[in-house]
Amino acid sequence: MIFFYGLSIFILIGSLIPAKKQGFYIFLVFIILFLTSAFRGVSVGTDTINYELTFNSLSNGIDWVRGELEPGWIFLNDVVIFFNGDFHDLLLLSSLLTLVPVFYSSIKYSYNPILSLVFYYLLYFYFYSFNITRQSIAISFILLAWCLLLKDSKI
Repeated sequence: MIFFYGLSIFILIGSLIPAKKQGFYIFLVFIILFLTSAFRGVSVGTDTINYELTFNSLSNGIDWVRGELEPGWIFLNDVVIFFNGDFHDLLLLSSLLTLVPVFYSSIKYSYNPILSLVFYYLLYFYFYSFNITRQSIAISFILLAWCLLLKDSKI
């Protein structure tokens, strides 16, 4: 728990740095948050064990699972299985898919990117991604789409 308190203070201190000089600090925060979420244990998060059971079922050819979950999550599992990955590779990929849109939106569209990441961390959205990974990926992409729509992007 001390690690997460220290990380809170570390990210909060970074928000005091002028926005134009936050580049390395943002990269460091991304690496810390990514490593923490990507290499967590299966017992961390309420749904992680169920995600592992789903992954193992799909990798063993049990197809009834396909009708129970979102097609995007099944596709993500199938991609990892296709490349002979294991469940930890799926956690790594899902962590990237959750964090990259949040960091991109913060860097591109925020006046103080670290302060936006402070809110992401301290308002518990980061920790929700441990519990509801599928929904967190969707929320991250909705955030990215919302930011692009506000800037009249054609993507």
